[in-house]
Amino acid sequence: MSKLTAGTFEGTAPGHNGDITVALTTDGERITDLKLVKEQETPHVGDNAFKWLPKAIVKNQSVGVDAVSGASFTSRGIINATKKALEAAGGKVEDWDKHVPKPLVAAKDQTADVVIAGGGLTGLASAAFAAEKGLKVIVIEKNDQVGGSFRYAAGAFATCGSSQAEDNQVDDLVAWVKELNRHGAKKEMNYDFLHYLEENSGKAFDDLCQITGLKGQKIQDAPYKVLTPGPGALVTERLEAYIKDHGGLILPDTVITKVLTDGSHAAGIMAKNASGSFKITAKYVIIATGGASAGSCLTG
Repeated sequence: MSKLTAGTFEGTAPGHNGDITVALTTDGERITDLKLVKEQETPHVGDNAFKWLPKAIVKNQSVGVDAVSGASFTSRGIINATKKALEAAGGKVEDWDKHVPKPLVAAKDQTADVVIAGGGLTGLASAAFAAEKGLKVIVIEKNDQVGGSFRYAAGAFATCGSSQAEDNQVDDLVAWVKELNRHGAKKEMNYDFLHYLEENSGKAFDDLCQITGLKGQKIQDAPYKVLTPGPGALVTERLEAYIKDHGGLILPDTVITKVLTDGSHAAGIMAKNASGSFKITAKYVIIATGGASAGSCLTG
């Protein structure tokens, strides 16, 4: 491994929203510290990369750490900035680039009251509401961090009947969605179901605000009124914390491979990650995968 010049050296590389600058400290033999100096990333979105990667680089003495899925651009920015700092310290990057895999998530059989496939808004909200009722919850998420598409969203909800603001009328909002879907929709929506969702969306929005400790604010008046409890990344962070604080378990880097049945009822799932396959037996199974990314999310 190539020698380094003792001291602290900075490196800069592009992230998702702009340049990321790190400060690398070395005693001449080892990387002793790596700190973030400057970044312009979206709050709460690249947080896992900022928390995990600098520590992993120092611990493993390598920039060959795996990127955090869901924060790939931020991860590459941190890693590439560290490479620049290594070069500034007189090192050869290839000597400090051994592959370091992400920590493995245990693959062991478990039981729960509710198992949820998908850690986006639907999955997290369902998990939080179940945990609030005292149920044991396990969330399966394919990425390193939860939130899905919602983590990058404004957290906007077109609701009806929220106690936090005068908002839309159900029929008006359904009519607006019908008009929107006339232009380029691949198939007709189930408007009876949309009407049902909107009738209950106000209470769901209020419950979401209560469980996250956030307050709804109006951010748009036309063509329909929009409320938000805060950016999607912040809501995600609050939901994740609530689930864990109430005994829930979130398993990242894990995918569901099969829904188990007991006669005509779902009885659990089979899941798989880098550690292997395992079973989760549960009273209730919720499939909450691929929602917002499949199209526009217009309702709360």
